[in-house]
Amino acid sequence: EILDVSRIEAGERQLNEGVVDLNKTVKTCLDLVMPKVQEGKLIINNLVGPDAPKVIGEQHAIKQMLMNLLSNSVKYTPDGGRVTVSAEIDSAGALRVLVTDTGIGLSEDEIQKALSPFGQVNSAFSRHDSGAGLGLTLVKSLMSLHGGQLEMFSQKGVGTTATLVFPPKR
Repeated sequence: EILDVSRIEAGERQLNEGVVDLNKTVKTCLDLVMPKVQEGKLIINNLVGPDAPKVIGEQHAIKQMLMNLLSNSVKYTPDGGRVTVSAEIDSAGALRVLVTDTGIGLSEDEIQKALSPFGQVNSAFSRHDSGAGLGLTLVKSLMSLHGGQLEMFSQKGVGTTATLVFPPKR
């Protein structure tokens, strides 16, 4: 993953593009985080149905981005909390894929720190060991390769919404 971020930032990483079935990709990612979901007795709402738009992009990268966002949500959501995945086309025609949780939430400073390479938000509440601190940086970099962006909205004690915004051309 460290190599991946540096390659992206050096402009060496090319997308291996195709048509990505968002519904199948979300289901695959949710299956992968299911053990941690069950461990924390979390409620998962998958609102990305079979009618979800297809995305022109790299399957592996989109899966990696969703896994990072879902892992964070599961990691920082207290037992019995909720994680929701949804997708919508906004008024500008962009595809927005949202991962929303009822986790511990982040302040604006913590969001900036979490989005910087190796920046980790120290938290007493974490379901697993901490990672390398590259998750959100990688997501941000992969989204920019797709011509899109990562948006983060969070409130302390309320939860977080991370949104992958794919431009209309995708």
